[in-house]
Amino acid sequence: MAPLLLLTGFMGSGKTTVGREVARRLGWGFLDLDRKIAADAQKDLPTIFAEEGEAGFRKRESTLLEEVVRRASPTEGLVVALGGGTLIDPANAALVKGRAWVVYLDIELEEAWKRVCRSDRPLAQNRKVFEQLLAERRPVYESVADLTISVGEGALDSASNQIVQHVRRGSEAGA
Repeated sequence: MAPLLLLTGFMGSGKTTVGREVARRLGWGFLDLDRKIAADAQKDLPTIFAEEGEAGFRKRESTLLEEVVRRASPTEGLVVALGGGTLIDPANAALVKGRAWVVYLDIELEEAWKRVCRSDRPLAQNRKVFEQLLAERRPVYESVADLTISVGEGALDSASNQIVQHVRRGSEAGA
């Protein structure tokens, strides 16, 4: 098992929450890709989207992902909460293939919408667009994932447990 664990999934699936908990339990580092992009740009994500458009944001995202993968330590584990659209770019998906373990946190539309509908997320402002986006992204998430975990109301702790168990089993098998 590679010490680089990437969490992918749609908005509101709990990538950051689960990622922090998994990293804590494993004693690994944690990085939220969206937050790092905002910190590096010294702007929040809605401002980046407003000034640079989604294409500008995606360019920043791809550049940062490449840097994270390139700098990944073979001995020190890192959990990365990806943005919901990070692996939609085929180049990003190809970049992580075989270099990271990808966990897809699968969430149903209603639960995702409930979690993000009142947020300032640029791609969560219109229910119909949100629904279409999930329908488009779900097959990509499924195709890149090494493990899929369904998350719903109250399932984030269970998801963390499952991931930690898989990582530990993989580490024992590789030892």
